[in-house]
Amino acid sequence: MVVRSTLTWLSSCLVLLAVGAPAVLGAKDGTTNPCKVVTAVNARAALGATVPAATPNNAGLYQNCTYATATGKTLIVLVRKLSQPDFVKSAKANPGKVVAVHGIGSAAFSVQGSALLFWRNGTEVTLSIVGVTGPLQTEERLAKTVAGRL
Repeated sequence: MVVRSTLTWLSSCLVLLAVGAPAVLGAKDGTTNPCKVVTAVNARAALGATVPAATPNNAGLYQNCTYATATGKTLIVLVRKLSQPDFVKSAKANPGKVVAVHGIGSAAFSVQGSALLFWRNGTEVTLSIVGVTGPLQTEERLAKTVAGRL
């Protein structure tokens, strides 16, 4: 069973927020609402439990939406407007192992098992799931479900 520690997850989110900053200053204008990209219904399916509705908020360069179950399973959705070349550069600059993932959006990467990033139609989406078995597989299924909304 693979369970991510909260500290590892928080560190990954902070890295993702910092990478690529100069390339996207001002890119939040018109960013897609992350709580509409991944709805509470999608989050419930991914986490296997009921989640309360979430409200989007700013998280550095991103718009953020967080869903959490009563048992601590958590899904973080980060969204920002970004060109595809800047997305690829930003994704590959993450520390640790970055692996291409196929079949999701126009480009997608798994970042050292801590998050799944994908790009479609000018929008980057980062999905990070904590507290479930097989988080990457769950993130991939979720990404395939929601990519068409972009």
